[in-house]
Amino acid sequence: TTVDEVTRYLRTEQVNEADPLHWWYERQHIYPGLSRVAWDYLSIPATSVDVERIFSGGRVLLSYLRNRMQVETTRALLCVGEWSKKRVVTQKDILAALKG
Repeated sequence: TTVDEVTRYLRTEQVNEADPLHWWYERQHIYPGLSRVAWDYLSIPATSVDVERIFSGGRVLLSYLRNRMQVETTRALLCVGEWSKKRVVTQKDILAALKG
């Protein structure tokens, strides 16, 4: 579970890593859920250009016909969409998550 991953991570020895994204990539098999959260957090764009593009994509996602979606659903769709574009998650990952 995610709690187990966090517990294991907190018990590891601290290291100085110049490339934390690489560190998480190398350990994605040890911390599958936590590494995805780390990638999402560590890959926040440094400029507003990507943010503006995401908001524009949100307008497409939230058409007038889909304007009653829950905030959590909208956030999840935008996040998974970005992860998919960057190949952080694959279609296989998404289908496995949907199946539970």
